[in-house]
Amino acid sequence: MGLPALYTEAEAAAYLRITSERLGRIRRAGEIDYVQASAGKVRYTEQHLADYLAQRTRKCRARVVSSDEIVSEMSLPSNSNASSHMQSGSLALALKTFGSAKRVR
Repeated sequence: MGLPALYTEAEAAAYLRITSERLGRIRRAGEIDYVQASAGKVRYTEQHLADYLAQRTRKCRARVVSSDEIVSEMSLPSNSNASSHMQSGSLALALKTFGSAKRVR
């Protein structure tokens, strides 16, 4: 088993798509692990970067909408000849797709 690759602050910052200065502030705040290679020489492993990204990752919340909400947000021109046909077709599609789910807040 080989040793992990070590990345300079500039290389790690480029990987995270932030500036070296920002990465230095993150390190000094204790938000990312690092290796003190020698006096003034800081290095990061891939695991350090992956752990930092994992702690910064947020899950999104699913939101269920009702068919009434979908229809009320649809905007069709009221002077169109096909307007009522499109509205009833859209409503049927929305109801078929989403049913009458309850709204979650």
